[in-house]
Amino acid sequence: MGLFSRKKEEEKKEEYALGSKVIEKFLGDDYFPVKWGENWDKDLNVEWVTVLKEHEKDLHWWRSDLHNPHPALPIMELFTWWDSKLIKSTEYMYRRFWSPTGRAWPAKVVNGYVYTTIIPRTDPDELRISGKYFMKILPIYADIFLDQWDKRYLPEIKKNLEFIFNYPYEEASLGELMWLLEEMIDIYDRHWKLHWILNFAQFASFLDFRETVRQILGDEKYNTPEVQDLLARILVSTDDVNWDSLKILYEIKEAVKGNSAVRELFESPKTDEEVWEELQKLEEGKEIYERIVKFLKEYGRKSLYVYEYDLPTWEEYPPTVIAQLRTYLAMDYDFYADKEWIITDQKEAIEKLMEMIPEDKKELVKEKMERAIKMAPLTPNHHFYIDQQTNAAAKYVLRELGKKFVKEGLLEEPYDILYLKYDEIRTLFADPSEIDAKALVKQRKEEREKAKEIIPAPYVGTITEWSIKEEPYKQGLWGWSLEKLQQEKETYELAKTGKAKILKGLAAGAPKVIEGVVKVVEGPHEFDKVEEGDILVCDITSPAWISVYPKIKGVITNSGGLSSHPAIVSREFGIPCVVSTRIATRMLKDGMKVRLDGINGIVTVLEEE
Repeated sequence: MGLFSRKKEEEKKEEYALGSKVIEKFLGDDYFPVKWGENWDKDLNVEWVTVLKEHEKDLHWWRSDLHNPHPALPIMELFTWWDSKLIKSTEYMYRRFWSPTGRAWPAKVVNGYVYTTIIPRTDPDELRISGKYFMKILPIYADIFLDQWDKRYLPEIKKNLEFIFNYPYEEASLGELMWLLEEMIDIYDRHWKLHWILNFAQFASFLDFRETVRQILGDEKYNTPEVQDLLARILVSTDDVNWDSLKILYEIKEAVKGNSAVRELFESPKTDEEVWEELQKLEEGKEIYERIVKFLKEYGRKSLYVYEYDLPTWEEYPPTVIAQLRTYLAMDYDFYADKEWIITDQKEAIEKLMEMIPEDKKELVKEKMERAIKMAPLTPNHHFYIDQQTNAAAKYVLRELGKKFVKEGLLEEPYDILYLKYDEIRTLFADPSEIDAKALVKQRKEEREKAKEIIPAPYVGTITEWSIKEEPYKQGLWGWSLEKLQQEKETYELAKTGKAKILKGLAAGAPKVIEGVVKVVEGPHEFDKVEEGDILVCDITSPAWISVYPKIKGVITNSGGLSSHPAIVSREFGIPCVVSTRIATRMLKDGMKVRLDGINGIVTVLEEE
């Protein structure tokens, strides 16, 4: 039998897990073995751990490829977005909102890769009343959150980040940095709790607007591609930190363009690293160099995957910005034209939607729509302050702590600390003779490299009706559905062959069909190879990728759902996007010509490289 083979229907007995009908199971095989029976009591000292102990195999564990596409670093047990030993922000979210959609969101590492699951609520009485509470409280958050974010939450976040980024690390002792690590843990936990409050508050405003439109237009018309496209074009942000960042880069590009000596350097065949080094020495480039440094301090604390701390931030590797500026210079990027296009497109979408609304309902829709649009900037802004900045802050604390351990002769490199777990770091500080940290780091680095060769299964455990049809995050962010399940199985088997002419995913950007040449990009350090009109192929995009969007005409990703970053930004830029192909970066090569069907979510290889 194949990995995900089903028994014939006549042989299959109806089965239930945690009160929901079982659709499919994968508990591991020889190629992808799964260890069941984790020591949950030790790792998660919470009430809902009982569910994990008794029903670990009954849960639907899916890959955390949006946030952690590569094999996990051991330090991820400490700074995570899921519920772990110390950080339990998702448990907080489900408790605070009394959400009927779950109780907690833990994770497990299988063959090096992170898989997460939602612990459901199963008590019928609790589900009934929590559902009523949830729907009644959501509009309250939609009404008051934006004001609270501006006046209370964001100032708190900024103050915490300022404390971490401006800490006098050079003067601090090893013991003081161990104390700072605990402070960072508390800050991280707090910021992620705010993240989930924001997440639901924004969700509520969007849901209220969409539901109002649905009730007025009726299900049939509401579910048409035309209306769904209009809603996607309306719910975009036209004033946020991403746009602020783009504007500053554009202004620096204009300065480069108007400075003959610096422009000559940027247009030379020198590498990005060489341009950065020479710019620092060039008298005519002093002002531009200082502007770039200022930009990096404000906007450069981000990386390709902000949860994978082994990747350098822009601030740590400034040639990334040089690559962006050279790209903008070559295409003569116009920030104002770009932003005006988005604003105009949003206005046109609003006008078309309002034409469909009866006269007596227009004011109601307008009210709901304006509130939702006001909340739209929260997505890029919380990505900036929490996903990017807060993870960078945690990473920098670990880096400085790692430097102290290197100085003590306990580690070879500062970032070797990423290969240690929380209690191992504390043990290394308490008594270095208790742990051979260097040997442990070496072993885990080797294990991680081996894991990179594995094609990870799309899920492990048990898929139920609830897990695939009713749990919202898995559907919205990762795009899980019965159709996706079948596609995932086919894609998994196809990936192991190494060849594919047709890739299937989710159509998530502008509804267009285009043809073009693909460029497979690992991260910002490869942005310079992307040319005007190329189709970008990558694992997933993040806010760190925003500067490459103006020059591309389509996006294909391994991961993502309809609400993921590449989907949202592609809609903002009006370009087609196919997410969740799983294997695009393995199957597609630089120079291949493909057809990107942004309506049906299909990528077809037309010509080999």
